[in-house]
Amino acid sequence: MATYLIANEITITRQAGDLADITFTVPDVLSMSGKTAKFEVIDKNRKTILKKVSPDITISGQVITIPLIPSDTQNYPGTHYWELKVSTPITIGHGSFVITKTIIV
Repeated sequence: MATYLIANEITITRQAGDLADITFTVPDVLSMSGKTAKFEVIDKNRKTILKKVSPDITISGQVITIPLIPSDTQNYPGTHYWELKVSTPITIGHGSFVITKTIIV
């Protein structure tokens, strides 16, 4: 069985209440064919504040797209922790998820 190691944590930064996608391109050493995905953000108390799963997450070729709508981040400013897994399970990435405050409302 192959081993996939994550070399570095990735920090994702989004402004609270913005409409934005998070996109990952997975190296073709790991085929995404037939895979599903799960993306989760937890706060410092290990409470889930954001969770997306397939089919809301799309996989097209080697590209994984996680759509974010304003309510996903609107009430959660601060630094949190995220993780993305695909079926098997294999962790694709993890790191800090920073939600900055909105200054124009």
